[in-house]
Amino acid sequence: LTIRYPKVATRTRMLAAIKKYYDFLLHTGRRIDHPCRKLIIKRKKTAIQTQDLFSMKELQLLYARPNRYKHLDVRDCLIFSLLIHQALSSHEIAGLKLSDVDPDKGTVHIRSSAKISGRTLPVDVSQVLLITKYINETRPALLKKATNRLVLSKTGRGISVDGIHAIFAPLRMMFPCRILNPERIRMSVISHWLNDRKMPVEQVMELSGLKWASSVLQYKKIDVALQRQIINRYHPLH
Repeated sequence: LTIRYPKVATRTRMLAAIKKYYDFLLHTGRRIDHPCRKLIIKRKKTAIQTQDLFSMKELQLLYARPNRYKHLDVRDCLIFSLLIHQALSSHEIAGLKLSDVDPDKGTVHIRSSAKISGRTLPVDVSQVLLITKYINETRPALLKKATNRLVLSKTGRGISVDGIHAIFAPLRMMFPCRILNPERIRMSVISHWLNDRKMPVEQVMELSGLKWASSVLQYKKIDVALQRQIINRYHPLH
């Protein structure tokens, strides 16, 4: 199948159909075993195209975008700050509880998931005032139904992952022909930590929650100048 169908998605759909067929055989009593129930097709990790990511200067422009709703403006800025400073995923932001943020200690706690490690991260100095204002003024004004979720939707309930992504829909015009969403911002921040701030891989793993060093090293930019120097040293063209 790999030779005939090079696309992983095609082979995955075919395997899903075969699994359904064996489910049918089991249900009708024609078989007593399911030989491929646990069979999966792994996807190869593709290299991250760091040239398509955003710089910190570009991400700072998100704070300047217009918003006619005062409370939503503060809430959106809080979401932007959690993406830019802590590189949280949209699932992590949606899952934050009010007790996870401690403005006095200057920390935010993120729970672990199947793919990302739990961690307690420091908040940037610029975030303290924003977080305090959101908790004391904006959140109570948005709240419609009692909930312990930190970030609320405009309907006053805990915001969903889709709700976070919807915030970025009108902002895509800021960067034509580029992908702007929470995932791409998280990737940009991780790349910034590793390549611009030169943080050790272990520290980037701790901050981002990535469980494997190989996941972090995908963001490593190629040092073109160093490669040119090595080539000229060992394989000079003159």
